[in-house]
Amino acid sequence: MWKPGDWSDIEALIGIRGESESLDLKRQLPSQGHDFPKDIAAMSKDGGVILYGVDEDKSRRVASEITPVPIDGVEERIRNATKDVDPRVGFELTILRPSSDEVEGVVAVVVPPSRDWPHMVDGRYPVRDGTTTRYLSHAETEAALTCRRETSTPPARPADLFDPIAERLPGMAPVRTRSVFHGSGHIRLAVRPVNQAFAHPKGAWLQAPLEEALVRAAVSAEASIDGCWAPQFLKRLNEWKAEGTDTWVAGHAGGDEGALARDHRASAVLVCGSGHLLMEVTRPTEVLDDNGRFGYLCAFEPFVAAEIWAMNKFAGEVFAEVPGVRVLQVGLHLAGFGDCVSHHATHADSVMAGSTSHLPTAPPLLIRAVTTAAEDLKAKTDRVAQELLDPWLPPFYEDTTPLYDKVMQ
Repeated sequence: MWKPGDWSDIEALIGIRGESESLDLKRQLPSQGHDFPKDIAAMSKDGGVILYGVDEDKSRRVASEITPVPIDGVEERIRNATKDVDPRVGFELTILRPSSDEVEGVVAVVVPPSRDWPHMVDGRYPVRDGTTTRYLSHAETEAALTCRRETSTPPARPADLFDPIAERLPGMAPVRTRSVFHGSGHIRLAVRPVNQAFAHPKGAWLQAPLEEALVRAAVSAEASIDGCWAPQFLKRLNEWKAEGTDTWVAGHAGGDEGALARDHRASAVLVCGSGHLLMEVTRPTEVLDDNGRFGYLCAFEPFVAAEIWAMNKFAGEVFAEVPGVRVLQVGLHLAGFGDCVSHHATHADSVMAGSTSHLPTAPPLLIRAVTTAAEDLKAKTDRVAQELLDPWLPPFYEDTTPLYDKVMQ
């Protein structure tokens, strides 16, 4: 999410960028105090920035002029005005000025996406709708409050998202359900509706919808992910087949240690009745020297991040078509990376000479689950993916740039 860091960022808006769902431009501070909580609460659905002190040319739909506003006491005024928002809404407030002695400037209110949305202001629930702010209808309010209650439900025990159906992955040998092989990292992502009611419009005839969701996810991945980190999961997952009367499977999970260490494997299983979806991809972690001899193990974390994004995007495309699926439990299971160093710590451009024993290594295991709105899995895939992956990165990810800033284009 864009947010201004200094005065030059405000100047850069003029003639270039206009209002959007995530950017609200205000020529002046509102005369009515209740406008502050309304605008801030509305922006909290998807997150965004409100700038007080920037005018917009409505005909051209771009910022046209900086119109500095009085800044004395403005933060206290805004925070006092929003204290009765229910539930309380979080935001950051920054005052930007061309120089430190100016008594006027631009007030930037940065509102992160809120898990507690919708927020009530004076008995109603505001929402940002395109470039305007409106109030939810009665039906919209009921649906939003139901989604909030379900989203606030703690995820199931993370292992419960994986263990029940791991053995149903195609080609999965029993030893593979809980073991990992040297030289390969295993990424599993599980998704399941909170209400466990999965009534797809196509009934049990899911081959075409699953393949179409795969194509849509692949198109999004090509447009969203830097080509040098292109994920393999969507390319390797193919040939959806019915298994019995309640399951669809695709790809291939089997193979011995050597095969897994040399190649990518991808597979998935979907249980029709519950909507329980489990996906797996394995990645080689061995780095060889110029003579083809083993050098060291590398996590290749940009590729891991891309694979996790692709899995989430595919799941989002699947569940977006299913009416009534509002909230999902999403689990991530990483294994096999315990002796792997960071791709960026090895300078990334060539095989590192010498030992990597001085470098920190990736956590040997991550198993984590979050609860998210179904629409976010499709529309805000990188946000969900980052929430799942971030605990895995420190301290072995030795780079100051956030990983998804590197991966996404």
